[in-house]
Amino acid sequence: MQIVVGFFPAIILAENNFKVLLLPLLHLFRDNRKIQCLLIALTALIYGIFGANQWIMIFAIIPIWFYNGQKGPGMKYLFYIFYLAHIAILYVLAAFLY
Repeated sequence: MQIVVGFFPAIILAENNFKVLLLPLLHLFRDNRKIQCLLIALTALIYGIFGANQWIMIFAIIPIWFYNGQKGPGMKYLFYIFYLAHIAILYVLAAFLY
C-alpha cells in the first residue's frame, strides 16, 4: 500500500502527469482506435481546462484515426531536410524580428 501511495504523488507533481497515465492506456487499447482517440480527447480536455498548451494534442487524433496499419512511402530524408530547413528559417525570422 505504501508503494501505491508513494507512487501517485510523483505522477501528480510530474510535468506531463496526465500523459504519464495516458501512454499505458493507449498501449492497452492498441487494437481499438476509437477508445484511443477518446482517451486523447479527454486528456486534451483536461489540459485545456487547466490552461496548458498540451491541449493541442487533440490534433494527433487525425493521423491516428486515418492510419490503415500499413507503412507509408519512405520519406526519411525529406523529414531530415524539412527539420533543418524550418529551424534555420525560424532562426533567421527571430534574428530579423529582434
